[in-house]
Amino acid sequence: MAEIDGVHLTASLVFDGMGPSILPATSLPAYIKEQWRLVHVAGLPLRRVGLAHQRRSYPSAPARAMREVLSEVVAAGAELHPGLHPPTA
Repeated sequence: MAEIDGVHLTASLVFDGMGPSILPATSLPAYIKEQWRLVHVAGLPLRRVGLAHQRRSYPSAPARAMREVLSEVVAAGAELHPGLHPPTA
């Protein structure tokens, strides 16, 4: 028995046949999708990932550009990954 912290390590162990786990849909790499299938588990809360910044200061130009690119990448990836949802306003 072991307690493992880290989605990528857990996913690697599952894919190597070490045991079952409940993983985020985005942890399934594209090259392995034909060998595995996603199963929706009803009742689990959505996993939220956020981008933090200070309230009292305006983000720098590089930070704003990074936020824009990140939003575009998530929106584009939502079509490829059933468990990924683009941010809402």
